[in-house]
Amino acid sequence: MVKLLSTIEAAHLPGVSPATLETWRCRGGGPPFVKVGSRVLYEPEALASYIARNRRFSTAQRSGDGASSSWRDLAGRKRWR
Repeated sequence: MVKLLSTIEAAHLPGVSPATLETWRCRGGGPPFVKVGSRVLYEPEALASYIARNRRFSTAQRSGDGASSSWRDLAGRKRWR
């Protein structure tokens, strides 16, 4: 059985605050989570996968392999070119 992590426990893995995870849940763009009743829980494997998917080698690099000269905010709006 997989041990599910609370928001406080899960925040330690990517090194963010619990409030950041809560914001990502509301706006989208964060790691997947599980709702069990009113509790929000995270699978350690899902957090590790999220971290791996967001690995970058340059601050200008977007998702995937290539770099980009623009980025989008969490709502998908273009913010800079």
